[in-house]
Amino acid sequence: MTQIHSNMKKRTYTHLTDIERGQIAAYLEQGLSLRNIAKKMGRDVSTISREKKRGSVQQIDTFRKPYTEYFPPCL
Repeated sequence: MTQIHSNMKKRTYTHLTDIERGQIAAYLEQGLSLRNIAKKMGRDVSTISREKKRGSVQQIDTFRKPYTEYFPPCL
């Protein structure tokens, strides 16, 4: 039996470009919130949040205190 009608909508997402990842890094350095970054870039806030989470690493400063830093991937 085959299904003729589908209730699945066609997905319309696009991947982030390297330029957009660089913009995210620059905006984060300026101290902008994830919502403001998403609004400026015309993306959903969850996209920015996931990218930040994916590209963040934990570092240790000179006083041995951990902090998190976002690094866009270099291709």
